[in-house]
Parts: sequence; structure tokens; C-alpha cells
Amino acid sequence: MRLRNVIRYLAAFPAAMYAAALARRNDQPIDLSQIKRVLVVRLDEIGDVVLTIPMLRELRRNLPNARITLLVKPLVHNLVEHCPYVDEVLTFDVSRGPLLRHWRAWRQTRRGFDLAVLPRWDADRYHGAFVTRLSGARWRVGYSVNVSKRKRQFNRGYDRLFTHTIFDVRPRHEVERNLDVVRFLGGTVRDDKLELWLDDQDQQRAKEFLPPGQQPVAFGPGKGDLKRRWPAANFAELGRVLHTPVVVVGGKGDPQLGEPFINAVGQLTLRQTAALLKHCRLFVGNDSGPKHLAAAMGVPVVEINAHPIDGSPLHLHSPARFGPWGVPHQVLQPLRATPPCSSACTASGPHCILAVTIEQVKDAVLGRPLDFPKITIVTPSFNQAQFLEETIRSVLSANYPNLEYIIMDGGSTDGSADIIRKYEKQLAYWTSEPDQGQADAINKGWRRGTGEILAYINSDDTYQPGALRLIAEAFARDPELGLVYGRCNVIDEHSAVLRERRVRDAIFAELLRWSPSIPQPTMFVRRSAIQPLNVDLHYTMDYDLTLRVGMKHKLQFIPHVLANMRDHPAAKTARDPLKHVEEGLAVATIFFQQPLPADFAALRARTLATLNIRRARVLSRLGRSAEARAIIADALDRCPDVRREAVAAWTMSLLGANAIAGLRRLKRGWLKQWE
Repeated sequence: MRLRNVIRYLAAFPAAMYAAALARRNDQPIDLSQIKRVLVVRLDEIGDVVLTIPMLRELRRNLPNARITLLVKPLVHNLVEHCPYVDEVLTFDVSRGPLLRHWRAWRQTRRGFDLAVLPRWDADRYHGAFVTRLSGARWRVGYSVNVSKRKRQFNRGYDRLFTHTIFDVRPRHEVERNLDVVRFLGGTVRDDKLELWLDDQDQQRAKEFLPPGQQPVAFGPGKGDLKRRWPAANFAELGRVLHTPVVVVGGKGDPQLGEPFINAVGQLTLRQTAALLKHCRLFVGNDSGPKHLAAAMGVPVVEINAHPIDGSPLHLHSPARFGPWGVPHQVLQPLRATPPCSSACTASGPHCILAVTIEQVKDAVLGRPLDFPKITIVTPSFNQAQFLEETIRSVLSANYPNLEYIIMDGGSTDGSADIIRKYEKQLAYWTSEPDQGQADAINKGWRRGTGEILAYINSDDTYQPGALRLIAEAFARDPELGLVYGRCNVIDEHSAVLRERRVRDAIFAELLRWSPSIPQPTMFVRRSAIQPLNVDLHYTMDYDLTLRVGMKHKLQFIPHVLANMRDHPAAKTARDPLKHVEEGLAVATIFFQQPLPADFAALRARTLATLNIRRARVLSRLGRSAEARAIIADALDRCPDVRREAVAAWTMSLLGANAIAGLRRLKRGWLKQWE
């Protein structure tokens, strides 16, 4: 354990003990009909408050007669003081020491609240959980400390302060997370749009900074965290080459760009800044409060973000969580972190963000055609409404500028069509009608698509943010590539990561033996190398495609997590593991029956023996140990090179199905503990 983590644990200990002393549970179900007074605690920054507005609106719609109180920092009071969805806005100074802060919270919020809500998903830096507890509310709701390792370190024991906690580890935009609180309470959600409320004085003040008869571009070069601040000199150079009026917005202390730009930095309130942005045709800036103000005003956004494309989508700087909401936008990020940074930028000043060039931002601002190959992605689906929307969102939020997304539903009866219909304006095509199975649906989608690169993702799997850009970069570097694949997480039905599936850069002989097998959601194929999927296959059409493409074209492994493959009881391969491996064995057998080059034909005995041993391992798990041992002995006779695999499989067959199941559970628990 790193020293800084030890320090965090020690620092969190007094707060954890204090939380235990204040703990008071109420296991009664939340009844919206009994709620008359509500406290919403949002002690965060400008952007966090803007992204909470849809939640406030939906909370009011579900509780039309309740008195709703919003508690915010003094900095953002101006932004929400005209909010029509709350009855009062209170301010709470989070800069005081913890004890004084808690004393003030107790005096300020003891108003007979029935419900107190803390919608913050990240670590609670401002003790909002204590505020909800000290309010004395009958029901207190917040996100569990177990949603992230960082939150467990900083907020150990805080779950005791709530009566009900929400556990959700899916990569979600903060607007969606906030609305999930309403759903958790038993309410419904109809609308997720952002909005702000301006008065005449705000509008008049904003007009003082507008050039006559022109619609300017707004620049937001500020950000409190220096590593997330693109250099002011870059903004200045960008502004000079755009040949259009530029107005610069921000708070006190943010960079000012000087002549010839219109400087509004530090001169406007938050609402006045929003009023000014409303008259701009585009906002260009860092991941900051003004970016969210622009989105709330319906202004297109070009965001410059320091978080690398291959970084975690759950990181507190990830645009997958905090990107512009509800407006046309483009997020420019470094493709990967600049060493010594790895999964996120950890520098004290501008570092990884410097990989975003002035030319890239200029092209985005001018709307020039971007040099990205078109990627066609097809999602085949049948009665997967439980997971379908998460899959759709993962594709559409990939921040890839040349995407063609097609959904082929097989005539689902579980509401899948209604989910797809919500996103039809962002789809190239969709249908819901009977087909001849998964492979047939994918083939139809690929034939309809026009992309240079093809892929399919099942309706219970998801992409990682930035995956498509990494794929496009790999194909662009090498025109000879036929297929690209990468690393993959295994997630459960709640989208919690169970483990990373073992996969590596492998030669074709290893892929033939499924050692390793390519995780299907990470597989992308160039159209010139593609062949229709075999519609007679139901489990291993991806394996069959790998063999046919790999025999004639180059394959490349990308050492990044590109997707998440869901492991749940209803998954097809989980239901029928034996059919899965037997179908793979049949595919390999047929592959070797065709005329092959001598070096490929020489792989036959080892490949078939390895796959038969894999089949034997599945039989052992199913309790058919005698049959498994006979298959292992036959495989060893045909190919002595598989001796090591045979010994391991034979030992497994001696344990029995119950022991094997127990060992698999232990292994998964150990892997989850060390993730």
C-alpha cells in the first residue's frame, strides 16, 4: 500500500468514528406521498450544480406540493436563486473547520425535513453526508462509499449517516446519476435537459460585452486546477487565426487574453455570464463551469480536456461523466497520458493537455472534415432491455466524429423498441423485426452500413470512452491491418468490474487455440477484409471470423481496455458453456479441412487437442468427469505437446463439480479484491 493511501486511511479514521456516533438507521421504505419537506445538499462547484438542475425539476414534478430547500456554496447562489423548482436556496460556507461547519449545519437545517438528499457520487470533500444527518431528516439518501476506491478511502463509515444508500458503479454522465436519485426514490423521469433562469438585468449587462451586429465565439481559458488548463497563449494564438470576434469569460483570477479580444473575465456574475454565452455561436474552453453554462444556454461546445482518451471513464475528470450535456459538442483529449502520467494526468501544471494542438482545436472550431475513418457498429439485440440502453449510451458517447451506429432488434417484446426509439435521431438505422439469429442481424447491419471499419457489440456489453479513436489510430497507422483487438473488462449485471479478461498480443497459432481468445467487443475489422458471419453459428461467429480474417490479413493487439463484457446468468455462453466450446471445436475442425499453407496445416494437431482439453474442462464443471478424462487421454495420445494442459485438466476432473465451482468462486473473489 502506498504511503499516501495509509495517510488517507488514518485521516479518515476520526471522521469514521464520528459518523458511527451519529449513525441512525431507518429501514422503512421511502414513501413519496408522506414527504412534505425536502433538503437537497449540493455543496460542489458551478458545473456540478448546473448538472443537478434536471434532478431538481424532476423532483418537483414528482413532489408538486412539497417544500424543497436547496443548500449550496455562496459562490453558486447567484446561479440558482431564481430556480422555480425550489422554495428556498440556503448557502453554506464549506471553508470553515469541520466542527464549526457541523455546528452551523445543525442550526441551519433542523427544519423538520422528511427527506434529505446528497446526489454527489464522488468523495464527499465538504461533509455533505454530515449535513444530511444533522438535518434530522426521516429519510436520508446518498451514494454509497463503495462506489469507488477513492471514496472508500476518504469517506470510510459515511454510509452510516444515510438511511438509504445507492450503489451504482456504471460509467454514467452526472446528469444521469443525479436523475437516478429521483428514480431510486420511486419517482419517474421525463426530461433531462439543462436550463438556467435569467432576469432583465442579466440580459442588459451581457449586451455591454457583445460586438454590434455580430455573434462572437466565447473562450473559457480558466480553470482552478492548473493541469487542466490549456495554455492561455494557445487560446490567444487560436483567436488570432479565427478572424471572428472573441469574447473571453471566466471568474476572478482566470487568464485574460488582452487585445484584440473582448474581455469579460471577472466582470460578470454567473447568470450574467450565462446571458452573454447565450448570444455566442460557440464556446471553446477547458473543462470548467463556463462550459456547463454554455451547454445550459444551448450553445455548441468545443472542450479541451486533460484526461487521456484511454483513461478511466469513472475518473473525476472524465468527459464521460462531465462532458457537455444536451448540445452539439466535441471533446479534444490527449490520445494517451504523457509519461510519467499513466491512467490520468497527475502533474501540478499543464502537462498531458499540451498534447492537444492548436491545429486540432482550430479544425474543430471551423467545422472542417476530420480525418477519421467511418466506423460502422451494429448492435444485435433480442429482449435485452435491462442492459440495452447502457450499451447504446456507451456507443453514442464515444466522442468519435465519424460514427455510423445501427441497431438490429429481433422483434423484442420487453420494451427494447421504446428504448431504441429514444435515440433514433442519433442512429443511422434501426429496426425491430424477426430475423434468423444474431449472425443474420449483424450481416444485415453491416450490409446497410458504409463504414471503412466494421464491428458489432452485443446489447449487454459496453465500450470504454475513447476506444473508437484508439481503433481508428491503429488502422490509420497500418493500411495492411485487417483486424484490431484489445483488452477487456469483465463486468457483472450491475456493471461493476469483476476482473480484466486475460488477453495479450498473440500470434495466429495461439488465437487458433483460443489461448488467448479475442474478446468479441474489442474486435474491429476493415471492410476490405470482412466476410459475412456464418449464420449457422450461435456462439462462436467471432472466432470463425478471426480465423478467416487472420489467415489472409495482419492482426494487431492494442494494450488498452477497449470494452466491457458482461458476465451474468442470462448470458448465452453462461447458459450453455458446453455448446459454446463444442461449436468452437467444430469451427476449428472445418477450418483445417480446407486447403491451407503448410505452416497453417502444421498447427492442426495441437489446436484440436487444446480445444478438446478445453471441452473436457467444461465437462468436469458439469459433473461429467469420466467423459472428460477419456477426452483428455485421447487428446494427449494425438498430440503429446499438450501434456501440461492435460495434467491440469485431469487434476480438475478429479475434484468434482462442487469443488470446482467453489474454487471458481474463490478465484473470482480474490481477483475482485485485488482489482
